[in-house]
Amino acid sequence: MNSKLVSKILLQASLVVVSFFLLKSPVSNWIESRQNKDNVASTLVLPPGTTIWSDNFNNDCPSGCLAETWNGWTILNNDGGTTGGSPNFWYISCAEEGVTPPGCGSSCIDDESLHIGHGAASGGDMGAGFNETGVTNATFKTVVSPTISTAGYSNVTLQFDFIAFGSAACSDDRAQLRLSTDNGATWPVGYQYCLTSVCCGGCNGYSQGQWTTYTLALPAAFNNNPNVRIGFNWRNNGNGSGTDPSVAIDDVLLITDNCVPPAITSATAGSSPICSVSTTTLTANGVLGTNAAVTWWTQSGGTGTQVGSGLTSDPVGPGTYYAYVTGSCTPPDEASVVVQSLPGTVVLNNMCYLTIAEAITAAGNSIGTIHVMSNIGSENLVIPENVTLIITNGISYTNTGTLCNNGTIINNGNFTNAGNYRGGGNFVGNFLNFGTMSPTVCN
Repeated sequence: MNSKLVSKILLQASLVVVSFFLLKSPVSNWIESRQNKDNVASTLVLPPGTTIWSDNFNNDCPSGCLAETWNGWTILNNDGGTTGGSPNFWYISCAEEGVTPPGCGSSCIDDESLHIGHGAASGGDMGAGFNETGVTNATFKTVVSPTISTAGYSNVTLQFDFIAFGSAACSDDRAQLRLSTDNGATWPVGYQYCLTSVCCGGCNGYSQGQWTTYTLALPAAFNNNPNVRIGFNWRNNGNGSGTDPSVAIDDVLLITDNCVPPAITSATAGSSPICSVSTTTLTANGVLGTNAAVTWWTQSGGTGTQVGSGLTSDPVGPGTYYAYVTGSCTPPDEASVVVQSLPGTVVLNNMCYLTIAEAITAAGNSIGTIHVMSNIGSENLVIPENVTLIITNGISYTNTGTLCNNGTIINNGNFTNAGNYRGGGNFVGNFLNFGTMSPTVCN
């Protein structure tokens, strides 16, 4: 048994003795702190700029949760070597507390981290440590992020907090950052970076790692790329020699200071003017900005009633509308458009006409319903059998000429006959007569 394993056993034994005298167990302490944390926002502090993607690994797990069960992360095994029969594992838990740099490593309080820990046969997840008694513990594993899109971004920076050791100078046992531009199909050597940090005291297997912030300006290949992946590779080669800590990662960020504010040139209507009962669609023109998105509203500033989203609105009637553009940075922008209402007073099949006679001519031999939408003067009319004339609520119509009704008149407003009303058609509603009336069919 090597000196590293002996020191681990002695340390674990001392922890058992100490915990025997504690009033609360580590798990009960974790439960209490987690209950307090549930109502508090994440303590992850975002740096200046636009955050493209982030993961703080807060999975509410005190110990033993495998990394591949979290948020789309996956494991590449035998990556750079052959993993033994009793390897170490990538975990996400607060068995290794995520500590704000330059703090020293800690057991669980309330902030989980991504880390390499022991396999179940050698104690399980006890934080950022690893077993290295022989070839059976050899571990060659990369934990891989979900696909990240940087589309629309440039000047991308990767940032995370970490502790890492294993062997001096990143030699036999070590952690490594790896990056992919093709959704993980390849991990070029040029995008592989050794991770090592100092310890709170000498890195001798007894001292805690000292958390450090890692920052890397990504190469141009990662700009405007929908297929970025981040990997953290751990290897211990099973030679029986190694030094804790292993590696722990927290608060991973992709950020950029290059964000194009949202902008719009204009908004236009497909048709204007239109009938009061007709509709048209609106189009947003010249929309720019990082992750720009358009929503349509009846009032300025993204307020009122929403009438669609995207470059084209839902169908709308006459009125004033606003294309409201937001994006990854501020301020938002907007453009307005007015859909005018036609001065037509009569509507047939969503088309406006100036007179009832025009609408009757348009109906022809088809069954049609004509709506009188505003107060209009009298005209000599013949309403054929196939036409229904509706006087809209609140509208007044006075016949001073000859009105020949062979169809149907529905009076929801105010109808007055001061002329000559003839015909054998139907009349529904109030009829105020000051003229002459005859039931004779006419034309």
